[in-house]
Amino acid sequence: MNSIGNVINQNRRQLLRKAVLGLGIAATGSTSLLPSQLIAAPAAQGAATPQLAGIGRADLIQDDLSVPGREAVQALVTIPAGAAAPRHSHPGEEIAYVVEGSLEYALGGRAPVIVNAGEALFIPYGVPHAVKNVGSGKAVELATYFADKGKPLFVLEK
Repeated sequence: MNSIGNVINQNRRQLLRKAVLGLGIAATGSTSLLPSQLIAAPAAQGAATPQLAGIGRADLIQDDLSVPGREAVQALVTIPAGAAAPRHSHPGEEIAYVVEGSLEYALGGRAPVIVNAGEALFIPYGVPHAVKNVGSGKAVELATYFADKGKPLFVLEK
């Protein structure tokens, strides 16, 4: 990629980081976000979302889709350096966009893949996966789910 393309990509990443930070501030009313402040109410009414040590989550938006029984949920997930989310699945598709840092995703039986800031990953419906922060600082993921309405959004694997 030429230098103009690199500058454009850097500008896009900076704008997205600012937008995501702004959404986090709007969601919490605070400019200093602690992981405990980012744990949001579960997406499905009455469903419990596990709180994983040190991992923060702020639900930014939740709304019905045009497909009956399906909803879109977007969340900002903050994972401290060295932290990991154990194998889990979601009752829908997920698009994971890494806003900051580097995350290693292990999907199903596939070899792990590292996704860096500015890159995205598609996770199919119900596929068990784990994610680990492999960078030296915190990692931030913008997770967008297209999920079954009324089901727990986060299901730990046994």
